[in-house]
Amino acid sequence: MGNCIQSQMKKKITTVFIADDHPLIRLGLRLSLGQIEGIQIVGEAIDGYSAIDKIRQAPPDVALVDVDMPGLSGTSAIRVLRKTLPHMKIIVLSTYHNEDYIRETMEAGADGYVLKNIDVDGLADIIKSFVDGTIIFSPYMISRRDEQAAS
Repeated sequence: MGNCIQSQMKKKITTVFIADDHPLIRLGLRLSLGQIEGIQIVGEAIDGYSAIDKIRQAPPDVALVDVDMPGLSGTSAIRVLRKTLPHMKIIVLSTYHNEDYIRETMEAGADGYVLKNIDVDGLADIIKSFVDGTIIFSPYMISRRDEQAAS
């Protein structure tokens, strides 16, 4: 019985992969999200090609993907990842509040689109809500549910 109680008390760790071509963004996300209880950063990539390779080797619970990366774009990487890892959560992180980018990434298979001006706690809450399947509202996020409701 003690083991049951101990396992219930253990919190699930959410594994997160970061794909962004800006070293400062990756470093900031790694350091700040790494301090959040229940989140573990498990990898990084600077472009879509390396993101696909690394994620396929060790799929995380959540991939944070920048839209605009050199080589293979975030949107193209999302298309590939969605086909091979349909249950992994994919959240786009972008500076672009542009309907075309949002629509393209959602059609490619992203679960959510979050603006980079969000604070760390807000991003952590969004990550956890996607993994838990709970609904969260943020002025910085658009989810697949929002896109489906709008069409």
